[in-house]
Amino acid sequence: MKKSLDQFVDDYFESLLAVIDAIQAGESVDPVSLNDALTGRIKTARQSHFHDADWESAIYALVALTDELMLDMPWSGRVWWNDHVMEASTFGSRICSERFYQLATEVARDAASRAPGNNVLRVFHDCVLLGFRGVYSVPELSTSTTKELGIPPTIEDWLAKAQMHLSEDTGGDRPARQHRQLGGATPNTTRRNIVWWTVAAGLMLIANVAVFSLTLRS
Repeated sequence: MKKSLDQFVDDYFESLLAVIDAIQAGESVDPVSLNDALTGRIKTARQSHFHDADWESAIYALVALTDELMLDMPWSGRVWWNDHVMEASTFGSRICSERFYQLATEVARDAASRAPGNNVLRVFHDCVLLGFRGVYSVPELSTSTTKELGIPPTIEDWLAKAQMHLSEDTGGDRPARQHRQLGGATPNTTRRNIVWWTVAAGLMLIANVAVFSLTLRS
């Protein structure tokens, strides 16, 4: 039986967090084996959902997050990963710092025509909560780029806008879920820190959404 998009994303996040746990614990992680394993999962998912725009967008977000984390973390496979980014092998490009936000904008814009409860935008939102920055990684250089892309000037504003869209998608009754409950092994300190950080970020976003909405009306 095919996994739903939510199930696939949750499982992928769990695997990625487990790798981060291992790297930060000083364990030896082979970048070639890791790249092959993650790329294989992505390839299988794409083949099972051929020409499905929702899956393609969500998978791109996951690949972008993976590459950025593997390139930003201080670990032995960092140099190798720089020459073998998953975006290049999967999508034939290396433009995720901008393309990630372009796709997120398209997903948010098309939300009205999608099925209620569609979670594609939430994948982008969660990837940012888990560390993806892209064009926002260098604030002094991002101003002109964000203007060109038509996205908010700061990552906080981008998250607030995404949270607003997600809240609208749930009918405004409750904020979109702020973190994912990951199955499997008992989470260690690193994973608990990530989950609690996302909870704190979610609470901050609820306040930001109100400010952002008032700004739009002024």
